[in-house]
Amino acid sequence: MGTKAVSFVFVCLVPLRLFAWGSGHDQVNELAVEMLHGTVPTESAANIVKWSHTPDDFTPWDKLKHFQVPPDDLAVLKAHRMDSPYSVHSPRGQAVAFILLVNAFQVNDAQRIAFWSACLLHALADEAACNHDPLIHYATYAFTGGYRLKTGAGVGLDFSNVARTAEGKELVRRLAAAETWRPLPSDPDEALLAIMLSGLESNAYMTRRGSIIAASFAIGATQEQLAASKIALAELGVHGAARGRDVIRAGKELAEHGRIPKLTSQLEAAFAKRKAAEVAARPLSDDSLYADLLKTQAPDDQSAIGVLVEPSVTMNQAHFSFGSKLITAAAARSMHLAGVPFRLVDVRSLEKESALNPKVTPVLVVCAGPFHVGKPARDALAAYATAGGRFLWIGGEHGGLLGKLSESLSKGDPAVLPVSNHYGQDTPVAATARFRFLAEFKEALGEQSYRFVHNPNTKAGWQVPRCSYLLRPAASVTVLAEMHLPDKTLPVAGAWLGPAGKAKAIFIPEYLIAPYVLSDEDTIPDLSRPTLDKVGSRMLSAALATLRP
Repeated sequence: MGTKAVSFVFVCLVPLRLFAWGSGHDQVNELAVEMLHGTVPTESAANIVKWSHTPDDFTPWDKLKHFQVPPDDLAVLKAHRMDSPYSVHSPRGQAVAFILLVNAFQVNDAQRIAFWSACLLHALADEAACNHDPLIHYATYAFTGGYRLKTGAGVGLDFSNVARTAEGKELVRRLAAAETWRPLPSDPDEALLAIMLSGLESNAYMTRRGSIIAASFAIGATQEQLAASKIALAELGVHGAARGRDVIRAGKELAEHGRIPKLTSQLEAAFAKRKAAEVAARPLSDDSLYADLLKTQAPDDQSAIGVLVEPSVTMNQAHFSFGSKLITAAAARSMHLAGVPFRLVDVRSLEKESALNPKVTPVLVVCAGPFHVGKPARDALAAYATAGGRFLWIGGEHGGLLGKLSESLSKGDPAVLPVSNHYGQDTPVAATARFRFLAEFKEALGEQSYRFVHNPNTKAGWQVPRCSYLLRPAASVTVLAEMHLPDKTLPVAGAWLGPAGKAKAIFIPEYLIAPYVLSDEDTIPDLSRPTLDKVGSRMLSAALATLRP
């Protein structure tokens, strides 16, 4: 699946074709061609399928070998700063591809119609492809693909897993037949806005099905769960094909009426405004990863541990890291199983309300990743800390919100970091690093050293648990974990102690608590309801005990 890299500078290092619906992009485009019968030229059909993976390519447009982009199209792409096919993954890129498709229809160029149709179908299908769900993404690239953990058999994680079997093909045909055409607005500006906003709808359509698909990988999954998973997986592929069909038909109609859309700064501003409104209104329950937690969290008037969460939006766009949703949900589920009251705290609430009340939320768990939150949320978190709130911070970035602990954190030399900041790469110390726990963590985890049982540096995936910080010992800061290398020992986790010796904040690198990294457990009983492993659960319990007022 194509993954839009908004926050991460290492996107340029991504190998090609790692993020697609896998071969499922071929099946999506084949289905779309069937649904487009009579809309695109007959000679375009084969290439729409053949070129289905084009947007996963970082090759400059004018260097593509399978299609020579015409000079007029290159000029449009250059004017909109679209450097390669990969740029089509963004809402802006989808709008530009649509403009070029309308141009292709206007001159009835079968090759260009096929090329821009293939690009749009890929990008639009990616918005609903299941491995852009935070749970399925983690399952695909870490749990099953990277760590090789044991699960139930499952029905698969790619549309091709259902679209290639006789039973699956019949299911797909039945679902596709029920997909009525949804025409885009006839106004060119509104049509472009609809295309740019469509990813939000498709993302919600997809994340509502994440746990349903994951449930088929539970040990002892029932026939009902397996059947529901097949339907959910098929629905996602059909949704992508149908939305692509709608866009391509709209492109042809605009061309026939001579209405050529233009992407202007005013239109992009309108998109940003409407996107913000839709994101603000999105229910947290659209992320199936949170569905059971919303039912088991503590009432608003009960004192409980807060867990900072956010809804999915599109691809890997996030305030935090793409893996933070999985880790925070796993932490909350582990707390529930241990009888510890918890409450999900939606980051959007911090952007429009006063700070959290430490009396009802004495501790807030934050898995921060790059920590791309705006000033209102940062101010609310700072006010919470000033009022006596305490942080269990899993980093990632720390935003300077951890007082003396933040002052003691500094970026480490990449040569000694156990998890790479570069996509798909390992680090020199990943195999040799050993971790020992001190103080309160030692009581929970023992004196033995831990190693990466499962290397978190997976060859693919955005969920890699990165942390670039090391801890410098300082007054009022207690070291809770050290990384031992053959020639040095480096503190990596710690607590900031207040005047009474009680912890006000704890910082833990994401790679220490990410599920199944340090633990020798080899099986996930229920992939749809992940928890922290035995090492992470003990670490969480020790941290919360240290932080509780």
